[in-house]
Amino acid sequence: LTADPTSFIFSERTIRRIFPSLGNGKISDSFFKGLLQVHAGKKGYSSISTFSFSHATLQEFLAAFHLQLLPEKKQIKFWKENLKNASFAIVFRFFAGLTNLSSNGLVEQLVR
Repeated sequence: LTADPTSFIFSERTIRRIFPSLGNGKISDSFFKGLLQVHAGKKGYSSISTFSFSHATLQEFLAAFHLQLLPEKKQIKFWKENLKNASFAIVFRFFAGLTNLSSNGLVEQLVR
């Protein structure tokens, strides 16, 4: 996760590493079914495409989903470092909903 979850852009190289089945062909929007937007490289500027989430809310939900899968110690560490970062306000709301803030250890650590 980055310090600013609303501005995360993936390079074509990263996408190809995550999805090796893409091969070397052109990557189209239809492959991602609206989850990611393809920004084609412009001739004379860059031939490499970039990718971003179609909406920041989708990225924020997936960030919260990822966080709730982490061990409790890593969750505590992350939220201690980022709870006051306004960029993570929506991520925290999704995280709270996904976990029901069910970890007493997490809640106790965060309110200190």
